[in-house]
Amino acid sequence: MKRLALALTCALSACGSVNYDDAPAGALKGSALVLWVGSGEASALGNGKFLYVPLRDRALSFQRAGDAGAAQIITPEAFYTDGGSIPRVVQAFPGFAAWGYGPAYIIHDWLFVARKCLNRDRRDQTNTASAEMKKLADMTFNDSAVVLAESIKTLAAEFDLPDQGAGSGAIISSFTAGPVSYRLWTEVGPCENRLDPAHQAFVDDLNAQSVGLSARSLQRDLQVRPTELSNGETVFFVDFIEIE
Repeated sequence: MKRLALALTCALSACGSVNYDDAPAGALKGSALVLWVGSGEASALGNGKFLYVPLRDRALSFQRAGDAGAAQIITPEAFYTDGGSIPRVVQAFPGFAAWGYGPAYIIHDWLFVARKCLNRDRRDQTNTASAEMKKLADMTFNDSAVVLAESIKTLAAEFDLPDQGAGSGAIISSFTAGPVSYRLWTEVGPCENRLDPAHQAFVDDLNAQSVGLSARSLQRDLQVRPTELSNGETVFFVDFIEIE
C-alpha cells in the first residue's frame, strides 16, 4: 500500500525535494472553521468546495520556527478551499484524506490564493492583494512546500497523531513541491480573494454572533445548522477544530 501511494505521487509530481524529517515544528493557534458550499465535481483533486471562516480573536494562524521562517506568521483570511489538493484516486489510502491534516491544508491553500493575487498585481501594476497577502510577497514556491511540511509536523505533534499511512506527511509535502503545484503557483489570473456577497455576509454575521462565546458553545450552535443564506443557498457546517 505504501509503495502504491508513493508510486502514484511520484508519477504525478516527479517527487519534490522537501525534507520532511528536517522541517521544524512551528506553532498553530486559533480555530479552523470550515463550511461546505459546493461539490467540486469538476475537479479530480480535493474533496469539494469549502469556505474557511476566520473567527474574530481566534483566527487560525501558523508561526514558523527557526531562522528559515524568521518568526513569520501566516494568518489566512476567509477564502475557498478544497482541503488537501490530493488526487481522489489516492484519497482512499490511510493518511491521504483531503481533510486528514485540515488546518495545515488551510494554511497551505492560503499561500496559493495569496500568490495568485500577488502575481496579478506584479503583472498588471494593480493593488488587489490584501495586507495579509502582501506579507507573503517574498515567499518562494519551495517555501510553500516547506511550510506545509512544517505545519503538518506541528499538527501531528499538537494532536499526537499516529503515523498515518506510513509517512503520508512526507509524501504529501513532496507532492506539493512538484510540477502540478508549481503551475498553480505561477498562474496569473483573476484575484480570488473576494467572497460571494452572500458568503461574506454570513462570515460577518457569524463573527458578530461569536463574540464572547466559548469554543464549545460556538461548536454546539454551529452543529444545529444548515443555514440558508440571503441568496437562497444552503451551507453546511463541516468541522470546527480549536487548537488553543
